[in-house]
Amino acid sequence: MPRPGVSDRSKENSAERLLEDMRQRFPVIADFLPLISGIEEELGRHYPDVPNWRIIAALRRHVHDVRYLKAILGHEQRHNLLGDPAGEVAAGERAFARESLSQYGGAAEGADAATDPLADIKHGQRLMLGKLVAARFGEDTARASRALLNQLDHEDPLAEVGIALLDCPDGDSWLQLLRERVPTPVAGAEPRP
Repeated sequence: MPRPGVSDRSKENSAERLLEDMRQRFPVIADFLPLISGIEEELGRHYPDVPNWRIIAALRRHVHDVRYLKAILGHEQRHNLLGDPAGEVAAGERAFARESLSQYGGAAEGADAATDPLADIKHGQRLMLGKLVAARFGEDTARASRALLNQLDHEDPLAEVGIALLDCPDGDSWLQLLRERVPTPVAGAEPRP
């Protein structure tokens, strides 16, 4: 019978060894650049004999490293394994990184203190809605709805469409609902960034 804690240490060591190998093989990981969502799938193709849960355990260690959290704050783009830009770092993800760094004893150097916390919340709401739409209706519908979601700039309308999403039977209904909820631009008004 194994001693208590031995298998836990073994799992921890194997995740650490895997992470060290990833850092040696992939400069994007060694340089702590923000990684794209779903990077574990790319890594799975490079480590076909390693169980997916072990890859995720190694990545979890990596993304909770202070150096990675600081990179989330300091970079605009996420990267694939080749180091190519492949998407933006969301404001909600920056807020999470700031919060995590503050729990590490104020290591949030470089955090933008002037950032509007409500902007982070609204962006986080948009991000979560986008993920839900992708899960329910597919990535094409999620992509089409991003521009519309970005035009909703208050928490209440975002919360309302989030609730309405649950009742939408298909992607077309969802997009139609968004089009109805997005305010019509006022002539001569500055477009929202």
